Amino acid sequence: MKRRQLSRIALAAALSLATLSCAGVRTLIATDTPIPPTLTPVPTETPAPTSTPIPTEVVYTPVFEPAACPFDVPAGATVDCGYVVVPEDRSGDPTDTVRLAVAVYRSFSDDPAPDPVIYLQGGPGMESLGWSAGFYGLLVKPILAERDFIFFDQRGTGRSEPELDCLELKLLFLQDAGRGFPAEGMMERYTNALMMCRDRLVIEGVNLAAYTSADSAADVKDIAAVLGYGEQPSGLFPVNLYGISYGTRLAQAVMRDYPEIVRSVVLDSVVPIDVSLYQEISSAASLQVLFDGCAADPACSAAYPDLEVVFYDLVEQLDAEPVVVEIPDPRTGRSYAIEVNGARFASAAVWALSSSYTIPLIPQAIYQARDGNYEPVVYGMAAPLLMYESISLGMMISVECHDHAFATTPDALDGLIADSRLTEALGLLSLSGEDVIEVCQMWGAAPFDPRDGEPLTSDIPTLVLAGEYDSTTPPLFGRRVAETLSAGYCFEFPGEGHAPSTGGAGNCAQRILLAFLDDPTVEPDSACIAEMDGPDFVVR
Repeated sequence: MKRRQLSRIALAAALSLATLSCAGVRTLIATDTPIPPTLTPVPTETPAPTSTPIPTEVVYTPVFEPAACPFDVPAGATVDCGYVVVPEDRSGDPTDTVRLAVAVYRSFSDDPAPDPVIYLQGGPGMESLGWSAGFYGLLVKPILAERDFIFFDQRGTGRSEPELDCLELKLLFLQDAGRGFPAEGMMERYTNALMMCRDRLVIEGVNLAAYTSADSAADVKDIAAVLGYGEQPSGLFPVNLYGISYGTRLAQAVMRDYPEIVRSVVLDSVVPIDVSLYQEISSAASLQVLFDGCAADPACSAAYPDLEVVFYDLVEQLDAEPVVVEIPDPRTGRSYAIEVNGARFASAAVWALSSSYTIPLIPQAIYQARDGNYEPVVYGMAAPLLMYESISLGMMISVECHDHAFATTPDALDGLIADSRLTEALGLLSLSGEDVIEVCQMWGAAPFDPRDGEPLTSDIPTLVLAGEYDSTTPPLFGRRVAETLSAGYCFEFPGEGHAPSTGGAGNCAQRILLAFLDDPTVEPDSACIAEMDGPDFVVR
């Protein structure tokens, strides 16, 4: 089948699957491709993705509208909520606005520091306000001892208006997860769902090209100003940025575009602003960290000898003879029968590497699967369903097309797709790089921003944190970003996965973070890292 035969429909399905990859399951387009020095814009013969001049902003004034908090405020916390109203397109009609849902957790201190922390959520597409309440004890409360902590749902997500959700895709994915449809015609089904979502959002008045990291960076600037933390009569009190995963890419956009509002930055699990994740995530490399870690641990190596060989033998076995497992739908509680082949088994393992809580269980789960017990695999297979429930897919697609798909070339994408184990497993043999670009054009995503082709250089004090086992944003990303930050400190945490700073007040990464916020001009004490070991692997 010629690869253009399904052009305009093939990648609609792949793009919906790629949204899962951006949250952690990156084997669809994962290779060992070396990181290039800069991104390459799509060639000029591909009309939509070519770079365009940055338009001039119109004059407007952001407005804050107080409102009740749309979540259960944690006991003991004082939280002010509302909406910050800004233009959807700052180069267009300023009366066409979006409403950004904001929650300001007030400091416990009688004399709080004048510089708050603004949290930048990952995804892209994850909500932040409800998440803040869930992580109140572990993450929010320690920072409130000294300063306010601001959360907001990025444009297109959560409680912000409009929300760029795509229920059409979510429902179809859940139906497909239950094996309700044959593989034949999958492309057409996902294309129809994606275009239905696009058409509905456009009819509702949404400008899908106005949902980019640069637009969200301007939102951060406006939120700081309208809440009174920017320029004040008594002087300039910049804010501290704290981003995790995609939030680190957004933080870099703020540092680049509005450095005057930033006092310090925490980048936990970094996505470099000049990196296309469609090129530069290697699942094989992440798994190798696991295999090497188990081999170096006497108890793990004794309990699970030749873990790497067992794993890849099992992948081949499952490719030849898939098994069926039951996984729960987190929305309805209904169970679905899912066929597990080698690619999906590998994806579950890679997903588990993103969490410090599940890393110690992976070697045992591999051996249990070898012996016919696939129950642990259920949790890895259910993770994509959880992501589909909690993410604004429309916003994610707009950002992913702009930041990643348009940042590479169709030919480069061809090679990445051809090298992927999942290409055949998911029935994507007709997929091409041109399909990826074409679907992004059809969606209406903004073209490539030439500023995103260069690494960030900055003298803003920045703390870079990375987990040794992180399969989503590997430590090399953090090291790369730190190289061009003249006031940057970079720390890697043994045995940790994605977002090591979210482990609680006793967590080494969080202790370093709090010391950094107290005085970002001084390198924080990192002695606790030397006390950390690798994962405490569960052995039989």
